[in-house]
Amino acid sequence: MSKNYTLSAEYYDVIYDFKDYQKESKRVIQFIEKYKKNSGKELLEVGCGTGKFLNYLRKKYHFSGVDLSEGMLKVARKKFPHMMLKKMDMTNLTLGKKFDVIVCLFSSIGYVKTLPRLKKTISGFARHLNKGGVLIIEPWLNAQTYHAGNPHGNLYKSKELVVARVSVSERKGMVSVMDMHHLIARKGGKVEHVIEHHELGLFPVSTTLDYLREAGLDARFHKDGLQMKRGLYVATKPL
Repeated sequence: MSKNYTLSAEYYDVIYDFKDYQKESKRVIQFIEKYKKNSGKELLEVGCGTGKFLNYLRKKYHFSGVDLSEGMLKVARKKFPHMMLKKMDMTNLTLGKKFDVIVCLFSSIGYVKTLPRLKKTISGFARHLNKGGVLIIEPWLNAQTYHAGNPHGNLYKSKELVVARVSVSERKGMVSVMDMHHLIARKGGKVEHVIEHHELGLFPVSTTLDYLREAGLDARFHKDGLQMKRGLYVATKPL
């Protein structure tokens, strides 16, 4: 996740209360079981955030996670105090071990922002992957599927907490830009206004596939991914 999520890390899970992590995790597992060629169970999630996918993937695999946001990791560590969860930039992945599965979900890869950094990140993923292992990347939108000027918003409401988030999508060249405005109201407290600035690269599918293949992986793009219009990259390291 972006380091910008530090501001709303405490509220991240309620902001995305609508997201069906269990359903998406089942689909991820289906892809893993279809394409993984070894019998190993070591899984790394890059951009693990607050550990929502971890909650389901750890039932099938030995889970480790990295994220750039200390705030997000703080939330995840409270849920899973015995898991290996480290603060790390995905563009400089250095864990000293290899994994049978690497996943980078919920468009976290977009935060690397530029094509040179994307290429470096994918190379790092490939170096950390065992032979026969599988890499799954859920991308952000690309130049054809991202539309600047569109308003977005969602609302979470309970007796104790209300969180509203709104933004208008912008674009600068091959980068999507979003200033996310949060209104946070707790029972007995005052309304807090938090603004987060997010920039994500709009990476072409063909270029991403080229980088995966240059890293020595057998790669494919599935248009029918976890979320509408985003798709899913699945790459296997030859035995």
